[in-house]
Amino acid sequence: MENSAGSDQNSPLPLTSSTAQLSSSKKIWITLLVVAITVLGFVRVADEKAHEMVNESMLVAGASFATARTLDAAISLVKSAEVSIGVASVTLGQVLNPVSDLIDKFAWVMTLAVGSLALQKVLLIMMSSQLANVLLAFCALGLLLSIWSPIMQGYKKQWFSVFKFMVLIRFAVVISL
Repeated sequence: MENSAGSDQNSPLPLTSSTAQLSSSKKIWITLLVVAITVLGFVRVADEKAHEMVNESMLVAGASFATARTLDAAISLVKSAEVSIGVASVTLGQVLNPVSDLIDKFAWVMTLAVGSLALQKVLLIMMSSQLANVLLAFCALGLLLSIWSPIMQGYKKQWFSVFKFMVLIRFAVVISL
């Protein structure tokens, strides 16, 4: 039995409607954009700049963490000192406790920052690899085939979604920096 579109219900190919067809000029623009994005993935200029930025940020965050821990150790040493004037004595620890707490919280934040930067570095290494670029090119090829090939046009939405996802994960860290 045939449905209203004129194709078999058991057909492995999805049905397409006439309104889902793209004009030639739109196909050309989409093709140019997809090719440009794919070429950008293989050109490593943005990736190298992102690697430099992450490395510099890790150095700054590490130095800030080390400075905070050193300062906290010095304050802990000074906190144990006691100053006495005549009959009155004052423990410096009471005065320096808020400063010590602030430095502890700052060191904790810097620990999170270094961890986040390390994760970004790992993701950047993975997503700027040749494998990620080949997967991006494969997704681009699938999308272009679904746009230009009459046989594959029913899969246009699926390939477009896969290509968008691959572009997102390929360039997420690069764009975020």
